[in-house]
Amino acid sequence: MNKKMISIILMMLLIAISFSGCFFLQPKGRLSGTVLFIHSSPSVQDWLEEPKKTFVQAYFMFPTDFASDIIFGIDQEFIEGVDDPIRFPGADWMALVGLTRTGMLNIPVGTDESLNGTPSDASVWEIIDLDIKLQPNTWYLMRETADFQSRRFESFTLTGPNVNITIDLSQYYVDYPNYIPIDNRSLTYYVYAIRMSPYVQPGSTSIYFDDVTAGIETNDGYEIILFEGFELQKDIPDLPITLPVTPLSDIQELYWYKENEDAMVQITGNTVRSGEYSCLCNATLDGLGRMKMIKYLMG
Repeated sequence: MNKKMISIILMMLLIAISFSGCFFLQPKGRLSGTVLFIHSSPSVQDWLEEPKKTFVQAYFMFPTDFASDIIFGIDQEFIEGVDDPIRFPGADWMALVGLTRTGMLNIPVGTDESLNGTPSDASVWEIIDLDIKLQPNTWYLMRETADFQSRRFESFTLTGPNVNITIDLSQYYVDYPNYIPIDNRSLTYYVYAIRMSPYVQPGSTSIYFDDVTAGIETNDGYEIILFEGFELQKDIPDLPITLPVTPLSDIQELYWYKENEDAMVQITGNTVRSGEYSCLCNATLDGLGRMKMIKYLMG
């Protein structure tokens, strides 16, 4: 078995454990991501009544010494809500993609159980070797499209200097990883970085994202519903969650929140692609207890 195949197998095991709810198997790990809700405009309301395709894209850049084991990426999810779901109360249909700097594309995929209403804990992943090595200090664009009517991924695209790759993902279903206790339907969008122990590689742990764009399919083609370069707020607060069910009205729309309480994310002006600010996601394991579980709401 070659070294690349061994690395892929180890990565799959770590990813599965990272999203698992099993306390005794949980290693130290951090998922640092942001989440933004969109739901109120007439076109989005129409989409939420009859889900179709949607895309999300973002630019990213990492430094020269960025660690090779960190997975980073974008995510878009359709939250069905508890009160009036299309399929299952609290269902969260997740179309997440992630990369490593060594060109491994990571995709959590739906199973028969999750498609029929049993949350999966994001336990089944496909890993595709793009056969590239991403360059540091370089802005790349990643874009992902999914069809929430068929609950399938559609495609992944990566572009940048000397890179223009599109992968057909239509054979894979999106996942239902966890129940979301929010009353009404919404679309959510994310940028993130994740790291798990014990197989960490040397290097730094912070990556920058900028110029996030999202669009939904309408009867007249795609409509852009998000174009945001982290210019409209100075910090990223905790998500205001209350149990047993959070009113969607308690969550500010078109506003970036921490995806989970342990996320290390910040708005920074140090490295930007456009405007004055970008988002830094830091997947460091410093400050986490060895057996502390990752607590996350989305994805």
